[in-house]
Amino acid sequence: MTTIKAIANAELLTYVETTSAWNGYPEAVQGAIIGFDSFKQAEEVAKQYGLKIISLEKLDGWALWHRKGEIFDALQRSSDDYGSDYNQFCHQDTKFFYENEIKHCLGDFDNLDDLCTFIEKRKMVFEELEKIEENELVITYCGNYYDTIKKETMAYSFDTHNYAIGVVE
Repeated sequence: MTTIKAIANAELLTYVETTSAWNGYPEAVQGAIIGFDSFKQAEEVAKQYGLKIISLEKLDGWALWHRKGEIFDALQRSSDDYGSDYNQFCHQDTKFFYENEIKHCLGDFDNLDDLCTFIEKRKMVFEELEKIEENELVITYCGNYYDTIKKETMAYSFDTHNYAIGVVE
């Protein structure tokens, strides 16, 4: 029987150790494979070797990943991951960005300097929107550019938390 570590090596993926404990404490330690480029790739490896696709989480400083449970799609991201005062835009938002994000605010400024600062910040958001691909989002904080992220991903890190999709026996 092929071990999960050997499968990870054969598929050029990453072997990690996991725990069933939600706090990262070693409990029912089990190997897993992460590092997939797509959910389809995870499905193919799982099917080929009779493995199960799961969601994993690991806090910075933990040695082990926590097995959260079975998952049936890539990890979904949005501005909701960040908290209040964050917003998201997709590439299609470039079409109505001026009307929705700038035009109605123009009368809110008392001086030219504040208006110019507002427009420069919104222009930066717009320029980022023009660069992104279909599977990406531009995240803003209080109207200012913050980050560009994938809508769907197989792994990401945010605020000391690391998330990944993996396969286990």
